[in-house]
Amino acid sequence: MICALVLSTAVLIEGSSPQKAFAQTSRVDELKQSISSREDEIKKIEQEIAEYQTRLTVVGGQKKTLQTAIQKYSFDAKKNRAHYRNH
Repeated sequence: MICALVLSTAVLIEGSSPQKAFAQTSRVDELKQSISSREDEIKKIEQEIAEYQTRLTVVGGQKKTLQTAIQKYSFDAKKNRAHYRNH
């Protein structure tokens, strides 16, 4: 009942037909749905970004651990070469 009153008022104010007012209302609903869908997509993308950031943090930690191991190995290898050269 209220919708009919609002629609009638809109028709009177706009001076247009009920079909045109309905089409405009329908278009507004379509746009709202499109916005809602895009907001859902944005939320999913933001979640993916957060997951990638977490993975990057883990990989960064692994990189540091690996670099430390390589540096230690390299130092030990140099030390051993020097030791065998002197003996």
